[in-house]
Amino acid sequence: MNSITPVLDRIGQWLTGAPLWVQTPLVMVVVLLICVPLAAVLLKIVNTAGNLVERATGGGDGGHTPTQLIPRSGEGTSAGVRVVSRSEPEIPGD
Repeated sequence: MNSITPVLDRIGQWLTGAPLWVQTPLVMVVVLLICVPLAAVLLKIVNTAGNLVERATGGGDGGHTPTQLIPRSGEGTSAGVRVVSRSEPEIPGD
């Protein structure tokens, strides 16, 4: 453990003495290497917790209106799909 302390001290001294244009990319790479995996783990935890809450409360649909994706066909149309809703329109005041 004592052998790594002088190495880290030398790296810290070199980094604090380096110009800003050298420090910035090095710090950004280190920060990204640490934060990206942590963000992925946090996202997984939040998604899992949300799924568990939905299962426990039975609120899986969230008021979702059923839809169907229908491929576009014909000449002159752009590629892709269009969304068709299969629900009755809601009229305010009913």
